[in-house]
Amino acid sequence: MQEIITAVTYLLVWFLCQDVLEIENGLINLIISVGTAIAVYVAIAIYQHKKKE
Repeated sequence: MQEIITAVTYLLVWFLCQDVLEIENGLINLIISVGTAIAVYVAIAIYQHKKKE
């Protein structure tokens, strides 16, 4: 489930950068979308770890 949410986050942020914010640079889109996806992945992992304790 965590991986699916991360993949969806990546796609949504890519769409947001490209169409809504109109960022034309592909590298900037990639950095922002991958960075956000990693942050979501880590946030979910931390939440799940705290939930187990």
